[in-house]
Amino acid sequence: MLSLHVHSNYSLLQGTIILDDLIAAAKKSGSTYVSLTDTNGMYGLIQFAQKALEERIKPVLGVLINDPTDENLEAVFLAKNNAGYSDLCKIITSRKLKDDFQLIDLFKQNLENLFVLTSSIELLKQIEIDSKLKHNLFVELIVTEKRKRKTRELFEYAKKNGLQITASHPAYFLKQNDYLLHKVVTAIRLNSTLANLEPEDTVDEEYYVKTPDEIKKIWKALPEALWNLNHIAQNR
Repeated sequence: MLSLHVHSNYSLLQGTIILDDLIAAAKKSGSTYVSLTDTNGMYGLIQFAQKALEERIKPVLGVLINDPTDENLEAVFLAKNNAGYSDLCKIITSRKLKDDFQLIDLFKQNLENLFVLTSSIELLKQIEIDSKLKHNLFVELIVTEKRKRKTRELFEYAKKNGLQITASHPAYFLKQNDYLLHKVVTAIRLNSTLANLEPEDTVDEEYYVKTPDEIKKIWKALPEALWNLNHIAQNR
């Protein structure tokens, strides 16, 4: 059981995980699946899928899309099937080519071939959630020291509004001590130095690839979140 929210080095100058290393880590952990959800791009998905299948691990194909005018509005879209993969391609094309692209507009489309995960309470409050969307939408709960308060707020919002929850743990680097590498590439992206980076410039230092045992330990008090994580991974 691995997180479904994972960024490779194809999340340019942000993620640092090499595809081969990601798949090797999934295989070593005994996971039956492995996911890739790079930011606003699908550059590594085909290669990733081929490599995972060669290792007899099910690839979960997805992408994280954020709003170009407000990066607090973001969601992970995961393909359930071939039609869902086609939908991902259309979403990426729209994100890159439409000058007036807004993330909220995606939720006015038919998303039946996609699972959608979001930890953005701002986005949840803006979209209209009908019965069809509610079936495929999951509130992404993330537990780190820095996010405890926000996760509690998300959990309470989900329960109040009858929304599904799922355990998650975004990964931008493979191991915990790779956080420095993430900081280095972030400094390059921002044309800055390590010393001048602000806390909001980098991702959470806990955003490394957690093992299945680590994820189970984190979520042992909320089995519903683990069950939904497994449901999403296996039903696509």
